[in-house]
Amino acid sequence: MRVVTAAEMRSIDHRAGQDYGIPSLILMENAGIAVCRVALDMLGTPQGKVVLVVAGRGNNGGDGFVAARHLHLAGAKVKVLMTADSEAVIGEARTNLDIWLRLGQKVYDLQDRNGMQVLQLGLMQADLVIDAIYGTGFRGALKDKVRRIIELINESGKPVLAVDVPSGVEADTGKTNGLCVRAAKTVTFGLPKLGLVLDPGASFAGEVQVEGISLPPDLLADGGTRFLLTPRLVGRWMTPRSADAHKGDFGHVLIVAG
Repeated sequence: MRVVTAAEMRSIDHRAGQDYGIPSLILMENAGIAVCRVALDMLGTPQGKVVLVVAGRGNNGGDGFVAARHLHLAGAKVKVLMTADSEAVIGEARTNLDIWLRLGQKVYDLQDRNGMQVLQLGLMQADLVIDAIYGTGFRGALKDKVRRIIELINESGKPVLAVDVPSGVEADTGKTNGLCVRAAKTVTFGLPKLGLVLDPGASFAGEVQVEGISLPPDLLADGGTRFLLTPRLVGRWMTPRSADAHKGDFGHVLIVAG
């Protein structure tokens, strides 16, 4: 399976719209549905379960808003907590935030004076936390307020489902700069990102599940020089061998190693 950088994934998403006419709003909807599907697997049943969606203002937060809507419609009790001012949300994420609000649902602002208390209370009640704070665009250091939010999430001991990459992990390097969300599971879209297979990011991602979001297969297979070894890939290289075969019948390998 091909492994990509954040820029390569953005290019694939862009080409999906430019070459195939697939709007980014549809990609976000499909991503949110994928998050919901994995969340339902983790919950077992949505009825009576409390899900905390902690969202940022970007597209990662937009995926979280879509997941929140579908989990709510499935019967879960969903609370959406935002790490940024909701008025700063734009584009497709804004569209999905507005849908959530029109359903009569609340958004809790963690920037408020009592924001940390709201988060702590929500974590006490939660059966699952969905991390939709930062996506593949994150670089550098976390803001102080977001650091505290992530610390509380990690200290809660509640299972966390990360959206695309755990918040605080750099998608291209796996670097964490000291703190990131510790996920039980990460659902990533289209193709795995480098930061999910390189330590330390890989150690914080938990089980990584790659979900399709209707990206054309040609775009996912086009180019690329990095591939993740999987049982399926290795299986294609292995051909059935006769019981009386000799190792010399299958060629030779030269290894030049440091």
